[in-house]
Amino acid sequence: RAEAILAEVQRQWQKAPPIRRMPDGPVRMTGFPVMLSEGDKPVTQILLVPYYGACIHSPPPPANQAVLVTLDRELPRQMYQFPVWVTGTLEHAPAVTPHGRVLYRMREASWQPHPWPRQPLPVYRLP
Repeated sequence: RAEAILAEVQRQWQKAPPIRRMPDGPVRMTGFPVMLSEGDKPVTQILLVPYYGACIHSPPPPANQAVLVTLDRELPRQMYQFPVWVTGTLEHAPAVTPHGRVLYRMREASWQPHPWPRQPLPVYRLP
């Protein structure tokens, strides 16, 4: 029964609608990085997800809440456990990754650590 419920949740989440009109110019997004490669070296490609543990624990977030990001400089691997700000141009570019589906991409995005806890994280609400 639990597996059937989880499968239904995933089906419904994947129906989540995309942004109707993409923002003009760069945007800054807050999220947690999910590393797409294994090993100890810093990374330049991540999934940006809205909450800690997304994609590592099941189910992954809806495709409209995950962004495939190519960074303009390396991100230390230990940053997976901390929130980051990522700034770049958001594109509608559906893709499938080892950690779930995404609807958006940012290329050559800059990143910086989020100033948490001095500045609270955005509130995440389930759809």
